[in-house]
Amino acid sequence: INDPNGLCYFQGKYHAFFQHNPKAPVWDTMHWGHAVSEDLLHWEELPIALYPDQPYESGQGCFSGSAVEKDGRLYLFYTAVDSSLAQTQCLAWTDDGQHFTKYPGNPILPQSPIDPASRDFRDPKVFPWKDGSYRMVCGVGKEGYAAVVLYRSQDLLHWDYVGPLFETREMGPVLECPDLFPLTIHGEEKWVLVISMGHQRTQYFTGTFDGDTFHCDVPYQPVKLLDQGFDNYAGITFN
Repeated sequence: INDPNGLCYFQGKYHAFFQHNPKAPVWDTMHWGHAVSEDLLHWEELPIALYPDQPYESGQGCFSGSAVEKDGRLYLFYTAVDSSLAQTQCLAWTDDGQHFTKYPGNPILPQSPIDPASRDFRDPKVFPWKDGSYRMVCGVGKEGYAAVVLYRSQDLLHWDYVGPLFETREMGPVLECPDLFPLTIHGEEKWVLVISMGHQRTQYFTGTFDGDTFHCDVPYQPVKLLDQGFDNYAGITFN
């Protein structure tokens, strides 16, 4: 198992999904494992939530993503990898926390916004915005360029590309598992952008976010790591 996915509180329980290969203790075609808890300490593992059973998942399966509740339904967003290793963003949902339906219109984002031929386009993190709409950040990369890109939606099904939120040619080849969330620090709202990069390390930036643009307090420098070790990667926050 690896990356935690879709952490959420839904119908009275905490849900943790996770990258999982049910066939052997090695990385292979990935599924979404699933566990629930009432106290975050004691967990019950449930049947696998997402199987790679669609053509758009026929290569390396269902990669990492996130979850959002809307009108009593839990929506799961994840990266699918087909037989050509093309990466797309897809959607599934559940009304009871146990049975999952994949959106017939998948993939909801069929290609990277920086280059349709680029395979590095993954790890959607979706969160609600102040006006009732939604935002999604994903990691992309191509030929040394890497970025966190931003989308917006009114209904979680149809997404409009806003643009790059954060760009670099020093932290590639791709920025994985981006996370963007607010924290109140000394009475002031700050937004935190977290990215997982090479060498199994997780870096963060603080700044402001207006729904369309993220401005770093101190762009790119100094390097701020969530953990000084070399095995902190692909974390995810939830409220």
